[in-house]
Amino acid sequence: QTPTGASGEAPQGTPPARPPAAASPLPSGPLGAMLKSRSTDPRPLTLREAFNRKKFTAGGVRYVMTTWQATRSCAKTVNSAKLVSAVRTGGCNQVLRGTFARADGKLAGTIGIANLRTARAATVTAKLANATKDAYLQPLPGGGVTKTLGKGIAFASAEARGHYVVFSWIQAPNGRTIPQGHRKAAAAFGPNVIFGSKLGFALQYRGIAGKPYGT
Repeated sequence: QTPTGASGEAPQGTPPARPPAAASPLPSGPLGAMLKSRSTDPRPLTLREAFNRKKFTAGGVRYVMTTWQATRSCAKTVNSAKLVSAVRTGGCNQVLRGTFARADGKLAGTIGIANLRTARAATVTAKLANATKDAYLQPLPGGGVTKTLGKGIAFASAEARGHYVVFSWIQAPNGRTIPQGHRKAAAAFGPNVIFGSKLGFALQYRGIAGKPYGT
């Protein structure tokens, strides 16, 4: 559902340092070299690979997944004509979304990953999403406090990781502006989920091996 408002501005305050690298073994090779395009990383992502953990603690906070979805209809998962055009032009062939909430119910959000043809296309798309008003990932409502996602004010961002774009949509469950006291936690929400769900490790492994972990 189209939200009533969204903000691409970063929350105030200095976000905490990213969590340490995943402890799972990584192959040897140049970091990220295989993520330059789908020609060197041809196998589609799966939901289980991208969001391997549904419950985890990261940055001292407990998170729980409430729903997930994979689709090849990339244009239906993003907002604004410009962003729709960018994912189409970039050859997007899948978007995976996972919706999470803090166990204390203070924040909820959707993390999405779009599979584009090249790293250049991903960089262009991420920059456009961050610079364009109302260009963001459509949140995926789930159960519990995440059922209201998309209704209210949110912190939306995008980041290119090789030929992928990782999108974040973070909001307070009541849809109101995230309180000043929770903005540091909002800035940490995306990085914590990317780390704790194992999405970060999945992309890191593919960046070296050019294939999913365990294959």
